[in-house]
Amino acid sequence: MFNKDVTRKPIRARVALGIRRTYQDTSVFDNITVGQNIFLSLRGLEKYNFNLFSDSNKSISRDTFIKKIAEKIILLDKIDTIVGDLSHGEKRQLEIGLAIAHMPQILLLDEPAAGLSLIERKKVIELLKKLPKKVTVLLIEHDMEVALSVAERLIVLNEGKVLVTGRPEEVIANKMVQDIYLGGKLDE
Repeated sequence: MFNKDVTRKPIRARVALGIRRTYQDTSVFDNITVGQNIFLSLRGLEKYNFNLFSDSNKSISRDTFIKKIAEKIILLDKIDTIVGDLSHGEKRQLEIGLAIAHMPQILLLDEPAAGLSLIERKKVIELLKKLPKKVTVLLIEHDMEVALSVAERLIVLNEGKVLVTGRPEEVIANKMVQDIYLGGKLDE
């Protein structure tokens, strides 16, 4: 990654290079608030001085930065809510927020829509679509609606082998993809 072999690098070193990830099973602290989760995420990535938050070289306070992240992930109104009281979808939003808080260069998302309701999936899709184009996102997702909504390029696997690669419109036009993943021929 960036001309460096990261295979044996510890997680902290990979994070320092700009890699962030989420897990299939949500990994947040349930016993503290949304704001406190964001605070710990930010604090955990900063080795030396906590007050290095900046926005275009203009310093902002810790609380303002935390609120900006909460707003980006559509949880500003829940900033003081204990995470254990959030819905599964809101926990997903928070986890994505923790991953994007330090503006990663590469974001790895493992099934961010798993187990979400239709409304929650739409929020996650909205959130992913708002990510800056300079962030490379590797999305592993079984929900074809989510994958087709957010990806610019897809690789569809079947039984561990590449079935097709291409832009969303190319992928959904593929007969094997239609038969295996989309329930047969799509109506035009």
